Amino acid sequence: MTDDSGAEGPQPGAILTTNAEIQHDEEFDNSQITTESASDVRRGRLRVALLGTSFLLLFSAYNGTQNLQTAVNGKLGYWSLACIYAPLSFFNPFTPLILNKISTKWATILSATTYVLYIGTNIRIIPALYFISSILLGVGACILWAAQGVLMSGYSTAETMAFNTSIFYGLHSLSNVFGNVASSIFFQIGLSTSTVFIILTCLAAGANGSFFLLSDVTSEDISKGGTLKNLLLATIVLFKDKRFLLMTPLGLFLSFHKCLFWATVPALIGKDYVGFIIACGGVVLSLGSFVGGPLINLMGRARVILLGGIFGILSQGLLAIVLLFGITKIWWFAALVLLQACTECLFEVLVMSTIGLLWPQRAAGFSAWRLFIFFFLTVWFMTAPWIPSWVLVVSAVITLLPGLFAFVYLANHIPSPNPQAHKKLIEMTPTHTETHSSSPAEPGTPTALPKQEQAPEPEPEQEPHPPTDTN
Repeated sequence: MTDDSGAEGPQPGAILTTNAEIQHDEEFDNSQITTESASDVRRGRLRVALLGTSFLLLFSAYNGTQNLQTAVNGKLGYWSLACIYAPLSFFNPFTPLILNKISTKWATILSATTYVLYIGTNIRIIPALYFISSILLGVGACILWAAQGVLMSGYSTAETMAFNTSIFYGLHSLSNVFGNVASSIFFQIGLSTSTVFIILTCLAAGANGSFFLLSDVTSEDISKGGTLKNLLLATIVLFKDKRFLLMTPLGLFLSFHKCLFWATVPALIGKDYVGFIIACGGVVLSLGSFVGGPLINLMGRARVILLGGIFGILSQGLLAIVLLFGITKIWWFAALVLLQACTECLFEVLVMSTIGLLWPQRAAGFSAWRLFIFFFLTVWFMTAPWIPSWVLVVSAVITLLPGLFAFVYLANHIPSPNPQAHKKLIEMTPTHTETHSSSPAEPGTPTALPKQEQAPEPEPEQEPHPPTDTN
């Protein structure tokens, strides 16, 4: 039996006789892992940077469009957002099947095309086409983000997951700056709404071409060649996973949070200044995303989630004040969006990197999370025109507090980011039911490594009777 480096490893019943042999084997294995991972880390970060840049270009066009929906199209904008996020919820379990039929790279390219179509229908609103393109965008977004999760975890190791997630979301978050500033400038210089959407459509079409440069990654769901039933179950079964259930209170908070700051706040600001205000938040969102990964490595996940919770409470409190006193001054909205950006950047990096660790290189984990988030987000978008905004604010605060405690508990059960832990983590995901851990639902439990550190039990060595042939 040999390990990955080619060195002969111990057989299941063998005993290492000296500490020197153990130390030699561990040093050899660790040096080999370091040598192999050095080039992988550099290559992975370049691929993550390219992926993030592609999303930056595409979402510069889309975010500039989305943040104008309620400000320009009124109730139609709310319903369009609901039409987008409904498929994002219900189609998510099918995304592993799509990735099973076409490569992850081509799934990314085809799904990005739906963004181009949606932005184009805003040039002149024809309700039927407008809502159909919204639904298609929701389906495309399901596939796009599931593919993104597979690509990210394929480009990363457990050691680089948090940092690479920061790179991606830092670049992606810059789209809130470029897209929204551009749309506001276009309106300030007197361009018509139709002209603005023509420019944004052309930008999205050009951005789609950059996805052809991506390196492909095969999902673990795909490599197992699952049937439709198995691929759906791979997503749905996670709703019984203790780790996933611990993340759901925070998911509820994020659904309220996104509805308020994607629809309610832009409508309060108005189309002339919404781009500039959202762009200010985009700068913080981008910088915070870049810092989020190193911050997780420095402070630990538990402390970072608590920091994000502080920003979340402050942002909801300030929004409550704005709604209660009818404040319309632009600086209040700027402060409000900045706090929202701090909350979202920390939570996004934290949640996505955590899912990447718990269910590495599998679309099912990301699909299940987005199914949960976007189901409730769809409900809030559909009902927001008739529900007082303060109800959403209170609901957000109520769900945030248990979400923080649950995620802190979960964070304490995630292993340290190192190559050996990542290898064991992959071996102990729920699809590998044959693992020797005491609980397959706890991949963060360091079972194999401590066993190697503990000296083999002497009892088998002192057995007086030799092995006999039972035939």
